[in-house]
Amino acid sequence: MKVCSKCLQKKGSDFFAIDRTKPDGMTSQCKECRTASKRKSYFKSEYGIGIEWIDITYKQQNGCCKVCGEKCEKASLKVDHVHGTNPPILRGLLCNSCNLDLGRVEANIAKYETLIVEAKLSAHYRGEAI
Repeated sequence: MKVCSKCLQKKGSDFFAIDRTKPDGMTSQCKECRTASKRKSYFKSEYGIGIEWIDITYKQQNGCCKVCGEKCEKASLKVDHVHGTNPPILRGLLCNSCNLDLGRVEANIAKYETLIVEAKLSAHYRGEAI
């Protein structure tokens, strides 16, 4: 058993990452605290935001992806931002699928506008409401 230097909880060795430079061979922080610290640092360096922004936005979006509306775990959502802006312009939180889709669409808007027209025509020919 070892005490995490961050959360101060006593945990088994399987809750700590290996660090051969330490006398006991384990990191000082448990895996959960290390992950939280890395996440916090990433958001600060990448977007200039704290975890508070994520928490507030997640609550405003009712725990859902901004685009598709699917319920998602907070940790799985991606920060949607306008690429090439400094500081970054943030738009909300997206599920991985919508984040990837948006990236593809933004890279080739004209292509996807044409695809939408074709899909609407197909629906029209099938007698479906658009």
